[in-house]
Amino acid sequence: MVRHTTEIISSENRTIRQTNSEILKKALYRKVRYLFKHLFPTQMACLYLFTIGLSRKKYRALIYDIWMMVCPRLFKRRFIPSVAITALVSNT
Repeated sequence: MVRHTTEIISSENRTIRQTNSEILKKALYRKVRYLFKHLFPTQMACLYLFTIGLSRKKYRALIYDIWMMVCPRLFKRRFIPSVAITALVSNT
């Protein structure tokens, strides 16, 4: 009787472990599928843009536009210096 109940418990534990491993496999599959579906094409497009794309004028403009979105302060230059209005117009 005791041997029979321990066999039942061990078989139940075995099935629980199998279902847990199946759930983990499905979760891992979803993550890998997400990576290949979304991130991999994006990485390949960036790799193309920043290597071969540098030779084409329209892609250089695209790289510049992306750079301006990421770091806009680096390319802002002041060609006209700030001057007080009293320096330009007399007091009268």
